[in-house]
Amino acid sequence: MIAAAQPVGPVRRRQAGAGVVQLFMSTGGGDMYRSPERSAARIRQDQQADPGLTVSELAQRHRVSRRIVEEALGREPAPPPARHRAPRLMDPVAGFLDEILRREARGEEAAHSIRRILQRLADEAEFTAASHSTVRDHVRRRRQEIQAETAGNTSPRTSHDSSHG
Repeated sequence: MIAAAQPVGPVRRRQAGAGVVQLFMSTGGGDMYRSPERSAARIRQDQQADPGLTVSELAQRHRVSRRIVEEALGREPAPPPARHRAPRLMDPVAGFLDEILRREARGEEAAHSIRRILQRLADEAEFTAASHSTVRDHVRRRRQEIQAETAGNTSPRTSHDSSHG
């Protein structure tokens, strides 16, 4: 019985019907898919052979993510960059709206329709940047929060509070 030799290096293969010759790399070991342990070992070998290689260069060379390279080298993956909340459209008038809604909750004022709140925002706060649905959603959320505050006697939260997203 004659064993077929495993090719080492580039191997040319022709796709059926395409007439295109593609170049495939054979590792000689016949492993088409790399095991994570083997990839990690090769990454560590490259790093030891050339300590000047960056994580990005190693990731490109081994065709893996930077996170996998960092894990292979035993480093803690870099934390994702901190995301800062963009200012919300309703932030400039949040205090004004909260005061209206708190007076409603205390019974000092009749409940306002969204149309009436939009009118008061335009007249009293000179604020016309928000649509009906934006104001409606903000007022709905804040009415529920203010109702919960007054029912539970918790400390009042402002709309600038970062704890609600």
